[in-house]
Amino acid sequence: MIRPITYLLLMLNVLLAVSTARAFHADIFLTQKSGILITGRGASDPGQSGTPGPGIRYHVNEIAGLAPFVDLNPGLSAEDSGDSFYLGNSEYQPLPGNRSVGFDLKAFRIEDGPAANLFYWDGTDSVSFSPVANPHDFLEVRSSANGSAIATGVAEDVAGYDFTATVTTGFIHSHLIFDFDLDNSPVTPASTGVFLAGFEFNIDLTGDSEREIARPHYLALYNGPPGTVKTASMAAVNTYLDENFSQLRLLGDVSPLDTDNLPDDKVDAADIDALLAAIATQSSDPLFDLDGNYFVNAHDVDTLFDLLGTQYGDANLDGNVDGTDLGIWQANYGTSAGWAGGDFDGSVTVDGRDFLLWQRHYGNAAGMLASPLTIPEPTTIVSSLIGVVAITWRRSLRS
Repeated sequence: MIRPITYLLLMLNVLLAVSTARAFHADIFLTQKSGILITGRGASDPGQSGTPGPGIRYHVNEIAGLAPFVDLNPGLSAEDSGDSFYLGNSEYQPLPGNRSVGFDLKAFRIEDGPAANLFYWDGTDSVSFSPVANPHDFLEVRSSANGSAIATGVAEDVAGYDFTATVTTGFIHSHLIFDFDLDNSPVTPASTGVFLAGFEFNIDLTGDSEREIARPHYLALYNGPPGTVKTASMAAVNTYLDENFSQLRLLGDVSPLDTDNLPDDKVDAADIDALLAAIATQSSDPLFDLDGNYFVNAHDVDTLFDLLGTQYGDANLDGNVDGTDLGIWQANYGTSAGWAGGDFDGSVTVDGRDFLLWQRHYGNAAGMLASPLTIPEPTTIVSSLIGVVAITWRRSLRS
């Protein structure tokens, strides 16, 4: 049975979704830049109308909806091709028409701390977020008819769903429902303070059925009564995120900062290279401690492989160790091409040890791991035989 207040929120969500209003307000703004999906603030100052700020990837809002612990803001907006934002502005382009838009909730880390898909700060003293500890604190993100995704504070991504779609002109005005108190019981209320979650929005921009994924957009919501504590907490979080945005990293993203001095917000072969290099140098940098055991070792590699759905020997990260990966290894033999070129042990050289790792895992499903430290260095004769085997294998693939 649907609670009356929930029903009211659902109906309001429907009305907002079909609204023809062209006000940015505090909405999350979606646009594209040469085929790259971009999020930003709907206005340079959250809560106000005005010129959108693409690339500003966080919002700080209050939970001030129609029911305790529940709100609809910020919404999500995209302007159509005829909007003034795009007139004479070739840097950004409107979204394509008639395309579904979805999201996922992401696990991330703050200042190399533990990973979680939902963080909390009580609003006192200096800003300090930690994974939620109150078993009654959740974040359910739902829409009127499309689905529900629940973040509980664990170090796992949460699959979302398609919750809206562009109209023919690329326009969107849609609101998700954010609920922090799932059981709606006064005995187990959600905590008072600020919750922080990370969203990845996605849409097919090119019509090839592949979703382009935006870099994470972080949403901080203050739950609690109005007053000076709320006002001060929201201001403090806004300053904190502005000054420390580079400290927010997706779980598994351990590669060096990108050209914009921010994490690249990708988990890929570059992160495997960075982690293997850290292990080789016996680094104690907590950035690389993905499993939270205070050591940087092969267990962190296992964690990263789990995130990627891969294993040793899988050069192209498709989840399979096969002849394609062998061909990549052979093409880069003797070079420093990194994981994507066949360097599976992080030695900075694609060599015979990497072949043995490929061989050990050939034909296996992702998840069957073995530490590269257990692989002996082959002799010169064995190395020569490896070259012959590789050439023969490649020829057999062509036949």
